[in-house]
Amino acid sequence: MQTPSHYLLSFDTPSNLLSLELHNLLISWHAKRLCRHSWYLETRLHHLAEPILDELKKHLGEKDRVVVVQCNTLTNPFKTSR
Repeated sequence: MQTPSHYLLSFDTPSNLLSLELHNLLISWHAKRLCRHSWYLETRLHHLAEPILDELKKHLGEKDRVVVVQCNTLTNPFKTSR
């Protein structure tokens, strides 16, 4: 069984907001929002960091910045403590 790849996407925009188009793209990829500027994406496909970055750049403004990090292992960011 193939283990999933985990990607952390972090955005820095002068307006502190993502465009609706970019937001909808992330939602269509089933990415989960971690906080205002960070998203988490899990997929069974590997080696997608560069293609993800290329696609995101199409939706960013000139002064916007994005970082895509691929992680081999990641603790569940959505696990809640009781």
